[in-house]
Amino acid sequence: MKRPKNLRFLAASIFAVPHLLVFPCYLTLVIAETVHYSLPTIINQPISIVVLAAYYTLPTLFGIIDLLVFSAIVWAALSQRDKPRYQLYLLWLYILIILTFAGYDMWWHLTSQVYDAI
Repeated sequence: MKRPKNLRFLAASIFAVPHLLVFPCYLTLVIAETVHYSLPTIINQPISIVVLAAYYTLPTLFGIIDLLVFSAIVWAALSQRDKPRYQLYLLWLYILIILTFAGYDMWWHLTSQVYDAI
């Protein structure tokens, strides 16, 4: 039985879903705070949980291993030949997300950040 051609891209896309979820949630909170708009509780709580989970997970060993695995999967998908253009654009978006989270991890550790009480 022959393997599907886009299996590596599919794996990268599935693995990218939680990483892609953080950005719109964070931007929603920042924009709401900037314009002094109070989000309804039913919207604010799930968004805040996603952002706090990323805030407390990324700098840990689990978060760093997660980024390394995500990087390896994206690299494997990029190394595949004959990709459609949309797959290439999405893979570059995934690389941008990896670099953003890696920059956050480096900032966290280089500035000796510590967890505050919630």
